[in-house]
Amino acid sequence: MSSDMHILFVLVGQIPATFWGVVAGSFFTLLGVFFTNRSNTKRLNIQLSHDRTLKEKEREMTFRKDIYLATAEAVSVAINTVSQFGDLSIPQQQLTARYIDKAPAIAKAHLVAKEKMVKALADLLTEFSGTFLRLTNERIPLLLLQEQIAQKNNEINGYGRMRDGMLELMRQHRIENNQDEGRFKTIEQFFTFEAERTTKAISDLDQLTDELRSRLVPYVRTCFSEAMRINAFVPAALIAAREELELSIDIDAYAEIVKHAQEKTNRQMEQFLQNIAKQEQK
Repeated sequence: MSSDMHILFVLVGQIPATFWGVVAGSFFTLLGVFFTNRSNTKRLNIQLSHDRTLKEKEREMTFRKDIYLATAEAVSVAINTVSQFGDLSIPQQQLTARYIDKAPAIAKAHLVAKEKMVKALADLLTEFSGTFLRLTNERIPLLLLQEQIAQKNNEINGYGRMRDGMLELMRQHRIENNQDEGRFKTIEQFFTFEAERTTKAISDLDQLTDELRSRLVPYVRTCFSEAMRINAFVPAALIAAREELELSIDIDAYAEIVKHAQEKTNRQMEQFLQNIAKQEQK
């Protein structure tokens, strides 16, 4: 064994020094490549992790943005619904149907919303619920009045047809030179009865119409005021949403814009109501 080792050392000793230089150079080259590759792999892993984080954040932001857009639409529908309570031509069930259809979007927002946004949405939902109940309470008597007016109109039309029928019988009686005065007197009595019923019904209709008009204008003003009041809760939700979506916003400038818009809308609504009041006085 020692003989073999001696032979090996002799052979190694015969290897030129230049060869060892090549071997050493190759070793250090391979070592450099190894460390370079390891460094590149490390950087690549960091880059991939960073890209993965960015993509996940981008997907999260897109998901949150879609939900908040649907939420904003639902809030807008709710505020419009409040202002439409004063339009008695819209049936009660139809009035809130569109909001009920959009409302689930607000509930979905709680899945992704942070504390500030959750509070803003909770405040809005509370105001919507309370306002809908209050306005519905005040709207029902007005709807009943409107129904009474429609019924009274139907009565007037029916009485009018009966009166006109009696008048036509009286005219035919005269044209035919009918000598049956008892018949004519009976027809005349029916005519008088229907005419009096028509006059009374018209008087009742006028009273009902005046009552509805006197109560409707303040109610419309209340609906508008409630819509504006709830609208004041929207900026908090909007600012919270923009912060979560990392969209810049100048809060002071935004507040000033909202203030001027509300003041202008208030003036326009007040002018509208004043015009209605002037038309009623004519």
